[in-house]
Amino acid sequence: MSNSTPSLVRYLILLFIAGLSVSLKAGEPLKNTPESVTKALYHSAASDIGTSPKAIESQRKWLTADLYSRILRKLRQPTPAGDAPEIEGDLFLDAQEMPTKMEFGKTTQSQQTADVEVVLFWSSERRACTVKLKQIDGIWRIDDVIYDKHRSLRKLVQ
Repeated sequence: MSNSTPSLVRYLILLFIAGLSVSLKAGEPLKNTPESVTKALYHSAASDIGTSPKAIESQRKWLTADLYSRILRKLRQPTPAGDAPEIEGDLFLDAQEMPTKMEFGKTTQSQQTADVEVVLFWSSERRACTVKLKQIDGIWRIDDVIYDKHRSLRKLVQ
């Protein structure tokens, strides 16, 4: 064994640590696929149901910067006295109660966009939505949720 062996071991350890820090960029999901990003956001939303700037901040890592800023702007708008808030419940679940079950269905993907089908279940209700994602700088981010034919998250927060 030569004198350079400890240096080589240190060098390899540093390379390993540097590789980890690059692959785990600020809040980036461990697996960068449309399905994994969608599942991570929906599991987060179901575990911390509600719409507050704090809840949205915890979900920021899965959202496009544009959608995130629109949501925060909308949430920070004052509600006139005596009026109910315009947004009640969770933005992603489109509900005020936690679903009892979630299913993640078909994913349709092109080069820079993807759609993931999500079905949410409550004891007597089933709702389907489509999560729309964009790939920005190689990272998949959620850019909209289509609740049904006439409603979307983006429209709600414009």
